[in-house]
Amino acid sequence: MSILTPQRRFSPARMEMIDNPDSDPGMLREDLANLRTINKWFGGYSGLRLGINAVEARIPKDQAVRILDLGTGSADHLPILLRRLRKKRKDVTIVGMDKQPQILSVARERTAEEMGIEIVEGDIREPGYPDLSFDIVTASLVLHHHSFDDCVTIVKEMKRLSKYGVVVNDLQRSWLGAGVTWGFTHAFMCNPMTLHDSTLSVLRAFTWDELSTIAKQAGLARHAIFRHPMFRFILVGWTDAP
Repeated sequence: MSILTPQRRFSPARMEMIDNPDSDPGMLREDLANLRTINKWFGGYSGLRLGINAVEARIPKDQAVRILDLGTGSADHLPILLRRLRKKRKDVTIVGMDKQPQILSVARERTAEEMGIEIVEGDIREPGYPDLSFDIVTASLVLHHHSFDDCVTIVKEMKRLSKYGVVVNDLQRSWLGAGVTWGFTHAFMCNPMTLHDSTLSVLRAFTWDELSTIAKQAGLARHAIFRHPMFRFILVGWTDAP
């Protein structure tokens, strides 16, 4: 392990506050709003767009597209993705899955008027859909919440469900990333959940080699990992490739 890269700080005994189902509702809503700001300015949306482009290009132009987003959170990226894809395709539907009732409530509120988006409750380690139910399966800022073995399970499920490919958008673990994240959140945000979780998220994230190992163990024979600005990794796996 490089001196620039800390050991992974993952422990089931020390969860991120956002994963606590008994979190204060007001604090959680404000934290989700802060995450939307971070995603907007720190590569969340642009990283997902990069990955989707790499998979969507393989889908015939006249074909409907069905996407599953695991760990969707407040679903902030789903309307953006839906509108972008509908500029090129008439028939696009997106299913966002999460398991925490409070988060699901926010996601449903924010997508209530978006025709083509469905928010469902479920365990992303066992989504419960038949094989090849979706064209693309995505997961944004999800893997770092889980153990290495659970991450393999999640990516394996993504592969099982997707006809064309999977896209994982997550953080890159580094001291620099943790420091920048700490500085930004403490300078511009005051929500205790955001301040607790943001830097911890970076320290619970994976390195390039670890993420590649997860992809290989999940059976993604053809995959690529792109480094993205503001300490992001984008993992793309093509499931229709020979």
